[in-house]
Formats: sequence, C-alpha cells, structure tokens
Amino acid sequence: MDNTTSQDQSNLPTPGTLKELIASNPELSVFQTAMEVVGTLDLLNDETQSFTVLAPANNAVNTSETFLKYMEGIDETPVRWKGNLQASVNNHVISGVALSNGDIFNSQSTSLQTLNDQIKISQFLGNINGVSIQTTNLVATNGILHIMTGVIEPEFYQHSFADLERQSEYGPDTENPPRVSLQTVTDFVEGRDVWEQEHENGLTQIGCRIRAFNRMGLDYLPETINNAEAGNVILGEFLNETRKQQTIDDLLRYSLLPKAVYNDDLPNQYEELTFPLNDCGHMWITKRDDRLCFNDGCVVATPDKRQFHARNGYGYVVDKCVVCPGVAMLTNYAAEFTSWNMRDISQFLIASEWNLRNLSSSVGDGGPITLFSSSDNGFNVLNSDDTIRLTTDEWKPHQRDLLRHQMLQGIYLEQDLKDLYEVNAGEYNLTSLAGENITFGYDAARDLIQYQGGDLFFTDIKGVDGYVHFATKVPLPLSMTHTVYDVANEMENYTTQISFINAVFLRQDMRRLLPLTALYTPNEEWEGKLIEVDDIAEVVLENHLFEDLMWCDKLRGLQNQVVESLNGQTWFVTVNEDNFPCFDTITTFGAATTRSCITRCDILARNGIVHEIDKIMLKERPETIGPAPPIAPTPRVPSAPTWNNPSSSGGDGSNPAPVQYAGGFGSGSPGSSPTDGAESSSATVKPGVALAFLVALMAARLR
Repeated sequence: MDNTTSQDQSNLPTPGTLKELIASNPELSVFQTAMEVVGTLDLLNDETQSFTVLAPANNAVNTSETFLKYMEGIDETPVRWKGNLQASVNNHVISGVALSNGDIFNSQSTSLQTLNDQIKISQFLGNINGVSIQTTNLVATNGILHIMTGVIEPEFYQHSFADLERQSEYGPDTENPPRVSLQTVTDFVEGRDVWEQEHENGLTQIGCRIRAFNRMGLDYLPETINNAEAGNVILGEFLNETRKQQTIDDLLRYSLLPKAVYNDDLPNQYEELTFPLNDCGHMWITKRDDRLCFNDGCVVATPDKRQFHARNGYGYVVDKCVVCPGVAMLTNYAAEFTSWNMRDISQFLIASEWNLRNLSSSVGDGGPITLFSSSDNGFNVLNSDDTIRLTTDEWKPHQRDLLRHQMLQGIYLEQDLKDLYEVNAGEYNLTSLAGENITFGYDAARDLIQYQGGDLFFTDIKGVDGYVHFATKVPLPLSMTHTVYDVANEMENYTTQISFINAVFLRQDMRRLLPLTALYTPNEEWEGKLIEVDDIAEVVLENHLFEDLMWCDKLRGLQNQVVESLNGQTWFVTVNEDNFPCFDTITTFGAATTRSCITRCDILARNGIVHEIDKIMLKERPETIGPAPPIAPTPRVPSAPTWNNPSSSGGDGSNPAPVQYAGGFGSGSPGSSPTDGAESSSATVKPGVALAFLVALMAARLR
C-alpha cells in the first residue's frame, strides 16, 4: 500500500547530473553542504554510475539534533565530525541503481542497501526507516532524487560507546569459563557512564579486545602491578575493589580521546602526541603502512578493520590495552612507532627491569622525575661493546647508573629550564639521580635548551610519573668515563696506594683490563710501612685486584669459599658482624691469619668496580730452607748433661734466620699493628721461637 504524499516530478526537464540537480534546489542547501564537505557530492557527478538519492529537505534536517551536531565544525581542518557526518550522508545514497518511487514501493521490497547501512522499507506505511517521501522522481542523467520529510538516521544514532555488546570483542566472552573483557571491567567499576558521555568535538574510544585483556600479565613485570597481591594486572588492578577509581581514570578515561579521530582521514606516516580525556599522560597516535596505533595498541585488522561509529564519536578495537603510561613507556612507544630514533634508550630502559609504568617507584625519592631520553645518535658516544655489556645482568648496576644520570628529581618543564638560565645569568648545573652534575644552557637564537652540550629537541611529554624531554646528547656518569684507577685517583683518601701504582706502572693495566675489581686502603693504613718497590706490584698491589666483578652481594654469596686475586693469590671470603665481606688469608704453617674487610661497597667504574677496605691485603710467607744432603751417622759418646740458664741465642749459640713477610712491612705478623717508625724490610722474632719453628719445619719435610 502506497501512502506517500509525494509529488511526482518525473516529467520535469532534466537539469544534468544528480550533483547539479541537488545544487539547483535551494530546499536541499543544508544537505548539499554536508555532501560537499564529506566528498559524496562529487561522487554524484559520475555519469558512469547510477544512484538513488533520498535527500532530506532543509526543514527536515533541522529536526535532527544529531545531524545538526555533526554539521558543527564543518569549516575546520580537519572537519570535526567528518566521519560521522559522512556516514549520515551516505545513509541517504543507494549506489548502482536508479529507483523510482514505484520501484521502491513495489509491494515486495523490504530493505535497501545504502552506502552506509541497510535501511528498511515499510510497504504498508509507505516510508523508509520511518521517513516519508515529500517529492519523488526527480530525474538526473545518472539517477533519481527523492526529497524526504526527515533524516534517515543510521543505526549508530541509537548507540553510544556504552553499548559495549555491539562489539563482540568487548564481551561478553563466549568461552567457558568466560575470559575477562572490557565489558567485565567496565561493569565491575560501574563505568558505563564514562562511555556514555558526550563531547562537543566528539570522542574516540580505544577499546582492547578480550585477548589483549587476558595477555596483559605478559606485557608488564610484577613490579608494575602497583604491588598488588594478585599476580596479574587484571586481578591486581582492574578487578581490585580498592582500585575502582584508578581503573576508571587510568583505563577507561585514558582510553577516550576528546576528539573524533577517523582512520581514513589520516595519511600514512602520521604521528601526533595528544592528551586523552584523562590527561594523566600523553598518548602517541601513529599510522604506518595503513596501521593505526594508539601508543602500542593497534587497530585489529583481521578479517577487516575493527572500527565503528557511535552516536558520541568513533571507536576502534585494538590489540593491546592502553593504560595511562609512565615517561619510560612513552619513550618506548616513540622508539617503536614514531619517526624519532629512540631505540637505544628504549632498550636500556627495558633492560633495567624497573617499573616502566612508574619510574618513581624504582628510582629517586618516590616523587615525580624528569627523564631526558637521547636519540640514537646521542648514544654513539658508546661503542658496540659498551652497549652489549651494559645490557647484561652482570653490568646492570652500571646500566642503571647511566640511566639515573639521565634523570632529575622533580619536574622541570622547558620553561622552568629557561627560567633557571635567566636566574643564573647563564649556564647552570643540576644534580642527576646518579649524584653528578648536568650542565644546562639556552640558545636564544634557536630557542633551544642546551643539555650537556646537546639540545632538547622535543619537550614536555607527560607521564604519570613526571615528564620526558628528547635530547641529542647522552651525558655520561663517572661510571662510564672513569676506570678503577681513575675513580681512586680523584679521591684524596687513596693517594698513597695510587702513588705505588704509579711507581710500578700498574696504572695502564688497571685502565685496560675488563672486568676488574680494585680494592683500595685509606692512606693511614699505609703509614709506617717500608715498601720494597721491586716486590710491591706482585706481592702487594695485585693482591687488591680481581679479574671479575666482585660485587658485595656476590661476595656475600661466596662466604666460606676461596677467591683468587690477579696475582694468583687465594683468599677465604667471610662476612663480618656488619655484613661486609672480608678477605682472610688461607693460613700455611707458621703464618698468622690476616683479615681485610670492605667498608665501602660497589663504587662503579667504567671497567669494573671499586671497594674500600680497612686493611692492606697481605699474605704472610715464612722463609724455608731446602733439605740438606744426607750425612752418614758417626758414633758419639754422650756427655753428662749440663744445665745452662736461658739465653737470647739459639740452642747452638747462633742467631736464627728471620721470618719475612710479603712486602716487608716492619716487625710483627700481618694483621698486627706495625711498629711505628720501623725501618727494616724484614721482621725478626726471638731465637728460641725461630729454632722451634725450624725444627718443626724440618720434621715436617722429613715426613
């Protein structure tokens, strides 16, 4: 039954194409503008195709608040609501066929496929999606135009982002048992009103699919789960009763951009840094090889792109959940998805095993930090061996020290750094988290902050834990520039030991060898010691060097085990009551045990580490005599015993050979206090003791 009240205009003169026909009708001026803005009007100028256009009259458009909202910002670049407006316009265009009023209302057809949705035909009521035809059968060279009494609204006009069930990847899950989904978390935190809200510029929803939710534990270290008892991000945060508001802010609101982003309008190689609805941190929007990504969450493209319209904006199903990031994460996203060459700093940050969602929980005093991330060119200051070494577990403290030297405690925006330049009337220093100075300046001609001789070329990138600036230079801490020799050489407390090292030309080896652990004793421990220069290198100084990284924690783990110094000397590792590792001599017959304990641990150097110890490491070495040739025994008549008073001489009236110690440091055993003002390089003991020692030694040899 045809109940249309339309006027048949099929007998009017043909003015040309549908584009020209629409342009000539002032009653369609609003719809014409909309079609022109989204590019559909030019399509209707193609005479190689046929179209049917169901165009709403001006007064009809004015009754649709949603359509009028999408018309706002049509003079902006990019057009504010272009994607939603285009879908609205295309819902009025049927391609490939010119349908007259009679073709549409033929008592059989139930639907029409437009360039957007499939729309319903009511043969009984004589309307299309509830809208009647006002003027029918306006014929053009490439189709037929019908003027409608209302806007034929697309299906998405009835739905906001809150209708999560429209996207199967948002849940509920069909598996048994069902996996956690975006719907699960949203309902747990009562967050549907977040998805329901409107914004004058439109919204973009970035929702992660079920698989992404259930793989989140693989993407984060345990330390990144805010110390939650549960072992994964889902249970530790998103389904944690005490963290509902945090989930609303850091997941739901961070997943909404306060503008509509349309994939088709973005060129390849596109990149943008923007704030989501929750400005807890920036977000990277990038497009490479037709792949659109938001931070590291990229639009699912199998079997086709998962993107959709909603009344309040445009949505995407992505392969990773986007959560409010830290400055390290933003650096990593820049390295992987943008044109900024930040891969080296990114790899170091990942290898650090710090909490990259919140560096403040791993470094500094727990407050916000400012990170300076250098481009790969800046890391050319390190050779390939340095880079490889620093990413190994054994050298992790050096790597972390390098990273700390790229950080400041507190927030320093670009303007703050400029202001400090003015206050200081020139260059100034700030202390890094490595405890060393970094020099800042300002190049007014280029309007660039200078950073340790380089430039800050991209600034004020915000994360939950502070800000990050991109730089051209990597400032190196002492742990990357000073060897185990250089570190001690700049400390006044080790000048005596350094002078001995210089005297025997050991300095070059200490700068060249890697890895190396060097032990230094304060100057006062060397006072009163007379040093034999010919022996000191091998006998004394090399006792204090180890061809390995002997971290204090590693030494504690070696308690009651033997370690070997550079000269082959062996030491027994113990731990004292203060929990500091000690090196004990492995005693031999006639030698006393000595102990040297670390008092200051793990001073980093480019080729190893330095420890301070409380005593010089010496190994007592009693002199021995070789066996005498055998002599045939001769008979001897024993004489009557005589009783003599003890004397200071030996049993035969001669003086025994003195016992000597490594290094010849005065009298007394190594480990006892040296005699002040001692001048001899050997130590003497009482003759009776020496004789007993020699007799016992000979007996041991004969056995």
